[in-house]
Amino acid sequence: MLGEKMKKLRKENKMTQTELSEKLNSQFGLNTDRVMISKWETGFQTPHIDTLKILAEVLEVSADFLLTGVESVQAETVEESTI
Repeated sequence: MLGEKMKKLRKENKMTQTELSEKLNSQFGLNTDRVMISKWETGFQTPHIDTLKILAEVLEVSADFLLTGVESVQAETVEESTI
């Protein structure tokens, strides 16, 4: 589940929900708060795709990882495997 991954990664990065929302607001110009982060983490709401990309950057993972739990395959690997 997306929210569970977000929560786990946020904690691994030693951030509170408030700290994450402040970082999203100050560095990326978003308008989030602790309540919104909580809604995303509990699955009550889902972040917009553009916000998801920013969350991935802040949490130091790919958007693919947030959505699927698996890092994306590099283009080189795909090309090599098709040869």
